[in-house]
Amino acid sequence: VESLYRRYQRQGMSPEQAFIESCESITGNIVKIISTKGIKAVYDGLNDDDKKIFEEAYSASYMPAKEILQEIYDEVSSGNEIRTVIMHGKRINKFPVGKI
Repeated sequence: VESLYRRYQRQGMSPEQAFIESCESITGNIVKIISTKGIKAVYDGLNDDDKKIFEEAYSASYMPAKEILQEIYDEVSSGNEIRTVIMHGKRINKFPVGKI
């Protein structure tokens, strides 16, 4: 993604557009499938060799991702996540979100 981002910027894209384009070039093909049918639909659409690669990558990333996702779920279920959104909304005029 980083090399695409730099390439797109060298070609004249704004930083924002270069970021969007570089990320979509990696995820664009599967985002719609995952958001409408789930990650299993991505897996089901692969050939046998690609399924093996998917299984290895998914297995390797499962535990690191599980810890992060559990923290996110805990923040949402406890109400902490929405409280931080509300607090941010209250101070947005004093401290507007900067451009990234």
